[in-house]
Amino acid sequence: MFSPRIVTLDIEASSIRALITKGRCVEGWASLPLAPGLVKDGLVGDTAALSSSINSLFALSEVPKRKVIASLSGLRSVPRVLSLPGTKAPLLEEAVHRESKREMPVSLDELYLSWQSLGIKENERQIFVLGVPRNLLDALVQALHQSRIKPYVMDLKPLALATAVGQSQALIIDLEPETSDVILVVNGIPVMMRTLTLKQEEVTPEDRIRQLTDELARTVEFYNSAHLDEPLDPATPVFVTGELSSDPELRDLLQSSIQYPVEQLVSRLKCPPDFPVSQYAVNIGLALKGLRSGAVFRKKGAAGFRAIDVNILPHKYRASRLPAIETASLVIAGIVLIALLFPICQLKTMGDTKTGDLEEELGGLNQELQQVRLSIDGITERLTSAEGLQQEHLSIFGSRGEFSDSLQPVVDALGSAIQVTSIAQTGGYISLEGEADSTSTVISFATMLEQMGAFSAVRISSLSERSDEANPGKVEFNVGLEK
Repeated sequence: MFSPRIVTLDIEASSIRALITKGRCVEGWASLPLAPGLVKDGLVGDTAALSSSINSLFALSEVPKRKVIASLSGLRSVPRVLSLPGTKAPLLEEAVHRESKREMPVSLDELYLSWQSLGIKENERQIFVLGVPRNLLDALVQALHQSRIKPYVMDLKPLALATAVGQSQALIIDLEPETSDVILVVNGIPVMMRTLTLKQEEVTPEDRIRQLTDELARTVEFYNSAHLDEPLDPATPVFVTGELSSDPELRDLLQSSIQYPVEQLVSRLKCPPDFPVSQYAVNIGLALKGLRSGAVFRKKGAAGFRAIDVNILPHKYRASRLPAIETASLVIAGIVLIALLFPICQLKTMGDTKTGDLEEELGGLNQELQQVRLSIDGITERLTSAEGLQQEHLSIFGSRGEFSDSLQPVVDALGSAIQVTSIAQTGGYISLEGEADSTSTVISFATMLEQMGAFSAVRISSLSERSDEANPGKVEFNVGLEK
């Protein structure tokens, strides 16, 4: 049987890594260092320079530019699991967009949305939604296009790592020279994704591990506080990936600093003995995504479930999935099949003529039914809104103490990185003002507030960097909450 050859591309802040697979076998791999600052905080600063580096990697390693799958940094991306009661398939996309507009902490104008249905739970459809920053994705696609690479699939780095690990429940720590990621996977879904940007000046292994363990503890504590009935199992395995994952000193320091067992990542692809699995974990996940063979995992004693398999590449950027030679083969096969089926088609045409009128009538009825459903949805929404308005006053003014108690764990989790200086309340709107050490801390703060589930919407109203010398680098913010 024909086995496709797939090229995967992982672009980090300090290097590019390419992997070539055929079927489930690794054929080759290559990496190339990048100039400092070329990719910073997930954003490609110089697309022409990155394009030149990509061309050098492909030329020196003889990597083909066909069937390329690329990854995007998970920085500032927002995952959500939505519950949509009674939503029918024809209205699903509209409902997902409407609910995402309420749930996302930033405007949808700044994000590309991808989503996947996870099935029905307690009469509600579960939807995984992912918001990816447009500026990060646009810059990466521009660099790829300048290299004459038109990817047909793109995946988020944390999702690719979850696919490579292939575990129902896991903690993944990705160690790169300039960044580190902490990813919590529950039921095959990366429910929490944290990215740390590390300063390179005099960063010791002890400093790096201390920052990671602190972030890991905050991530687990926040998850457990929202899942008191099902906290994270202490036996949850930790998988270490990335360029620095092979450093024995870092691995030993990490294992001695956390309670969770650190396990060796095993490749789910067939690979040579000298293949550095952990360093190419993102590429492995991308290759499995290209094969569409990593969608179902099974945990002993539990039913199978589907892993997240979204394509974050917007339709406007997608190239044809099949190369020309494969397309030509399919065309020839189609012609032969049509010739063989022609007699059957003639008989079927006679039946189609008789049923055409009935189908047209059924189509008209379906359109009328659709309009009735839309009307019912509108009436239901207005009724729900009216009930909410009746209860809103009591909900707001009867819970001042509860809000303060709920806010405190979020502030404690972020520590000295954030300070809330003012809380104002007008009707159903609560305004929080304060200071933080960085823009990413404010985004994490807003995300954690949203995950409390106490507010219908969380918005970052303003962000500004202070210019006074006494507090260099401080960011002032205003976050709005709607009950």
